[in-house]
Amino acid sequence: SMNVLVTGGRAPICLELGRLLKPSVNSIQLSDCVRFPVCRFSNRFDKYHRFASPNEDFNAFRLSIQSIIRQNKIDLLIPTCEEIFFLAKMESELGCDFFGGNFDTLSALHNKRTFASIAANTFATVPESIEISQKEEVDKLEGELDEWVLKPVFSRFADKTLIGPTRKTLESIEPSLSAPWIAQRRIRGKEFSSFSVFHDGQIKGHVCYFSKYRAGIGAGIYLESVEHEPVRNYVAELGRHLGLQGQFGFDFIEGDDGRLWAIECNPRATSGWHFLAEQPGVENLLTRTDRPIPNSGLLEVPSGIKRMVAFAMPIWGLQSALRKGRLLQLVPDCFRARDVVFRWRDPMPALAGAAIGMGELFWISFRRGISPQHASTVDFEFNGQAIDLKRGNSASEQG
Repeated sequence: SMNVLVTGGRAPICLELGRLLKPSVNSIQLSDCVRFPVCRFSNRFDKYHRFASPNEDFNAFRLSIQSIIRQNKIDLLIPTCEEIFFLAKMESELGCDFFGGNFDTLSALHNKRTFASIAANTFATVPESIEISQKEEVDKLEGELDEWVLKPVFSRFADKTLIGPTRKTLESIEPSLSAPWIAQRRIRGKEFSSFSVFHDGQIKGHVCYFSKYRAGIGAGIYLESVEHEPVRNYVAELGRHLGLQGQFGFDFIEGDDGRLWAIECNPRATSGWHFLAEQPGVENLLTRTDRPIPNSGLLEVPSGIKRMVAFAMPIWGLQSALRKGRLLQLVPDCFRARDVVFRWRDPMPALAGAAIGMGELFWISFRRGISPQHASTVDFEFNGQAIDLKRGNSASEQG
C-alpha cells in the first residue's frame, strides 16, 4: 500500500484529501511552510513536515521536499496550492509520482495573458484582452472604463482585480514589463467555477459550482454545485487539446445573452474538491489511474449540493449578505450547507486549527506589512519568476 504526501496544508481542501485517502493508503502525510496550517490539527494525517519557502530560498525548498520524500518513502505527491509550480519544475528529481502537470502548461494557464491566447474553443470565448506594461497604456483603452476589468497577469482570489475602475483608482496601479497587468472587456452575467481532474488529457472527475457568498470579491465561502453542460464540454475539449494532467479550476461568466466566456484558470486544487471528494470511487482518480471509473469514465457531481467554510461565514458571509440584501437568507442558508472543516470524527481543525492558523496568518501579515490575503500565499505564490534549477534558487523578478 502507498505512502502519500499532501502539500499546502493551510488549504481546507487538504482535509478532504486526508479524509478521503486515509482508509485506503498505508500512510498519508502533510506538509507546508507555515508552522500551524489548519490541517495539521486533523487526525487524518500521520505526520506533519515543514518545508522551506520556495520564494525565500528555492534550493532549501528543493532539498527539504526531496528529503521528506526519501525519508518517508513517499510514493505519491499531491500538491494543492501554488507550490505546484515549484514542484512541477523539479518533477524529474522528486523520486515519486506527482499528481500534477508539466510546468510549461501550468504556467501558461496561470498567466492571465497567455491563458487568454490559448483558452478559447468551440464552447467558450475569451473576452478581448490587452496587456498593459506601463501606466500610460491604460489611457488607450477604448470607451468607458466601466466596460473594462483590470488585473495583474499573475494574481489570485481577485485580490487586486479592478472592475470598471475610475481614473482615480487606476493611479495606484504599477504595471511594468516584469509585472504586467491585463485589461479585459467586462462581461456581465452569472459567474460559475469548475474543477476537474485529468489523466493524459482525459477528463476523469468534474464539478461546476457557483459562489453564493464570498470573502470580498474573491474566494467563495459558500458554494453550490450545478450541472452545466457547456462548461463541462469546454473543459473536456481544452483538456484534450492541451493534454492536461492533474487538477484544474476554471472561472466562467455566462453572459446575459447565454454565451459562455472563459475568464481564467487556477491550475491547482480548488474548493471544487469539497464536492468531488464525496463521490464514490474518487480515490481512484488520485491513486490509481489504471482502475476503471464507474459511469462511462467520468465522475460528476449532481446539482444542488451546498458547502460552506463555516468559520468565515460570521465575518465575510455577513458582509456579503448585507451587500446583496440577503440578510434574512443567511441563517437558513447556513443550515442547508455542510461545513467543509468540521467532522465529529475529526473535530480539531474546526475547534482549534482554524483559529490558530488564522492567528499565524495575521501575524505574518503584521510582521511583513501585507494584507492577510497576501500573507496566505506570499511564501509560495508563483508570479512568473525564473526558477533556476541549475543555479538552485528562485530568482524573483517581482520586487
